[in-house]
Amino acid sequence: MSSFEDLPTDIAINILSRLPVKTLITFRCVCKSWNSIISNPHFIAIHLNQSTSHDNNCSGYLLYKPSDDSDSKSCSLLCDKTFVQLSNLELPFESDCSSLTIVGSVNGLLCLADPFIGRIMYLCNPSIRKYKEIGCSCSTHQSTDLNAYVVLGFGYDQPANDYKVVRIAYVAEEYFSDDDSDDDSVNVLEFFRGIYREVEVYTLSTDSWKKKGIEFMWGVNPQSSPAFVNGALHWIAAHQERAHNELILSFDIGKEVFQEIMLPNYHLDEVDFDVSTCVLEESLSLFVYCPFKHQEGSERCYLWVMREYGVAESWTKKYTIVLEESVERILGSTNFNELILEESDGEIFLFDFHNHKEMMLWGKKGHHLKELLTRGSLLRAVKKSVVCSCKTNALGVKNVKTPNKR
Repeated sequence: MSSFEDLPTDIAINILSRLPVKTLITFRCVCKSWNSIISNPHFIAIHLNQSTSHDNNCSGYLLYKPSDDSDSKSCSLLCDKTFVQLSNLELPFESDCSSLTIVGSVNGLLCLADPFIGRIMYLCNPSIRKYKEIGCSCSTHQSTDLNAYVVLGFGYDQPANDYKVVRIAYVAEEYFSDDDSDDDSVNVLEFFRGIYREVEVYTLSTDSWKKKGIEFMWGVNPQSSPAFVNGALHWIAAHQERAHNELILSFDIGKEVFQEIMLPNYHLDEVDFDVSTCVLEESLSLFVYCPFKHQEGSERCYLWVMREYGVAESWTKKYTIVLEESVERILGSTNFNELILEESDGEIFLFDFHNHKEMMLWGKKGHHLKELLTRGSLLRAVKKSVVCSCKTNALGVKNVKTPNKR
């Protein structure tokens, strides 16, 4: 009687590529031949393509971190469909994770930064609990300097099957504090205008940083989390010569070039507003929050969707949300096109656009949800050097950490 091991490799790959991640992780321990197939970068790419194209109901993770006064070095992984805790994820940082920064998440990989925002970074795959430490950048300016701040982004170059981190550093001659000014309108875009800027890109396949020899002319709002869509990162920003006119600044991960995208005319709806980029229905979207109270005592949010990427005329106002409480920030979205928002009192709630309903996720009792979504997959940073850089073992096992399970 023949066994699975007797099947031709291409048929075995076809069968295994249709299985969920949890099953594949178990199968890796069955025999060496299965482990070899499942660990192969070619198979990983096939499985990712299968899960992305056909499994739209696949749940992902919500990364739930402890309160600011906790010394815990682990986070909880919640199912983003049921919100049930799946497991604990032990983090490799020496300090606790109370100020953990999540740079971004793509294809099951999380890019994590320490409390100093970029001094130490890791790539993490929660599904297989593998970590890859990203070496320090070649810049002499770190975010720990009082006269500097750093903006980070993480994305995927699909044609090259590679992952990259972009680092934008702003360095002023003198440290400027909000206490130095009585003008509440002064912001980062203003007091860092005209300062020294540098852009660096980290590439996973080569495990190295390189400086971009460009004149960077934009101020990126440090409170603006980038949205990754269409192979590019997107921030709310302003050009130094048009500081009062906000726009979307995109960075193409493959071409490594910046471009401007015009915002919709959202200012026609309200007088006062805050904006942030997000991804909804796999499209670049804009979340517009208007803190001004309306006559009925409620506040409103608007969600704009760019129907045709890069075409400003295709911006469409798709949803209007009426809220009883003030929104502090947008935390992210689930695989089911639900938006996760944090209110000013710390309450976390989920907004289902299709059914136009809210559901409370978490209270203020000492905890916050951190920006979060990552699809379960078998992508492994430990194998990237074999695929993309055969001449070097840049991602060798010695650089990968597997924390003990709890």
